Amino acid sequence: MLYMEDISTFISIRSNIKIFKLKELYKQHKDIVMELLIKKAYYPKHYVEELKGFGFSKDEIYHYLLGNYKKDKVLSLSLTRWYV
Repeated sequence: MLYMEDISTFISIRSNIKIFKLKELYKQHKDIVMELLIKKAYYPKHYVEELKGFGFSKDEIYHYLLGNYKKDKVLSLSLTRWYV
């Protein structure tokens, strides 16, 4: 049985999807996500561990292999531009 707050949450979620055009955004990023998944499969965990033996941090390795930053790094990078 659905409760009133469940219905209200459902309506809110559907409204946000429509307002922010999330379906369109997700479609635009589909190829990027696929590329990251392929790269992640191509570079298994043991390969990352081997590269750590050369003195690289795990974050540096993932940035080099996958072309992205750790979540905390992205947040700090995006916030710094507002304080310049």
